[in-house]
Amino acid sequence: MTLLPVRHVADLVGLHWHTLKANDKQQRPSARPAGAGPDMAYFFLKIRAAFPGKVW
Repeated sequence: MTLLPVRHVADLVGLHWHTLKANDKQQRPSARPAGAGPDMAYFFLKIRAAFPGKVW
């Protein structure tokens, strides 16, 4: 089975990629259990999202 990027699958089924990604997020169980604190990788992802274009 070949895995395709969300954008390619969206083109194949005729949906916008945001719609497909939102649906996938709703269907997929949470990777982190409820009540668990954020780990460092999640923290750094949030920091990078807060400062787009910054070279670290």
